[in-house]
Amino acid sequence: MNHTFKAVGAKASTMVICFLLSKNEKKLERKV
Repeated sequence: MNHTFKAVGAKASTMVICFLLSKNEKKLERKV
């Protein structure tokens, strides 16, 4: 059960990182 929770947490954090990166990319595109 704990292992599954860790896997879900890793997936969630990866999604958050991807989301933040895409947000930053959009901001950079607007500046340019």
